Amino acid sequence: MNPAALSTLIAAGESLTLEFKASFDKTAVESLVAFANAQGGTVLVGVTDAGAISGYPLPALREALLNAVIHRNYTDGSDIQIKIFDDQITIYSPGLLYGGLSLAELSSDNYKSRLRNKLIAEAFYLTGNIEKYGSGFIRIRKALRDYPELSFGAKEISGGIEVTFAQKQPESQPESQPESQPESDLSLEAKVLHLIEKTPMGKRELSTALGQKGVSGQLNKVIRSLVASGLIEATVQDKPNSRLQRYRLTK
Repeated sequence: MNPAALSTLIAAGESLTLEFKASFDKTAVESLVAFANAQGGTVLVGVTDAGAISGYPLPALREALLNAVIHRNYTDGSDIQIKIFDDQITIYSPGLLYGGLSLAELSSDNYKSRLRNKLIAEAFYLTGNIEKYGSGFIRIRKALRDYPELSFGAKEISGGIEVTFAQKQPESQPESQPESQPESDLSLEAKVLHLIEKTPMGKRELSTALGQKGVSGQLNKVIRSLVASGLIEATVQDKPNSRLQRYRLTK
């Protein structure tokens, strides 16, 4: 799928046959199984419920990898190690910081680079792979400005430097209090049925009425389940992804 087609698909929004998942986790697998047991569908991994592309900025990863290659200690026989986890990416480079440079200095934008491998750095500079010496961490932080959901850190460990790009964990929400929110005990299925009992509603209308910031994967799953069970039906049945799509109780 080319970038233009992907952008068009995301702009159309989630539907009965399309779901967004920020990461490939248990809910993504559940959606794939549900699609396989129904009429099929598409799960876009790396896209939030709001339709924003999530993940890791390639320029930042590129800079981190270049730093690992250029500044590593080549007298150490250890390998550069890249580890990809569900919620983070780490890059380890053999060799501690060179020339008295500290982690505290690296965290600022006015640190002075000290080169362990001058000829290697010169080669990368002449080939256009780096712009200037000592600006890698600055460019990484700049690339991450548009990714507030990511954190970046560096530490000295096992005789080398390890940098980590990690997904920030969402803050835990306080549990609902039944005394002040009597409807909190209702299942999402019951709430959806109660809402469309009065008038047909689209998914975005439902998500707003339910107090959600956007159409969640769980809401999509519930609607798909209610349609499959025959409790509700689509108003535009020949075009499942129509922007005019609404859902009503089955007559």
